[in-house]
Amino acid sequence: MKYSFTCPAPCNYEMKVDAKSDDEAVDKIFAEGGKHVKKDHPDMPPLSEGEAKAMIRTGMKRM
Repeated sequence: MKYSFTCPAPCNYEMKVDAKSDDEAVDKIFAEGGKHVKKDHPDMPPLSEGEAKAMIRTGMKRM
């Protein structure tokens, strides 16, 4: 199954992953999103892993 998540920051960067479950999709988006934040939003205050995964879970979409 394909999932997508759009960065909530004004950049609107979209991450797309293939995953077998919602939990796997959250983990994959979390990993990719961490790289994106470090590269494109270095001044953004960090979220805890739990906060970031909760934000991803509510914002991701099945495609």
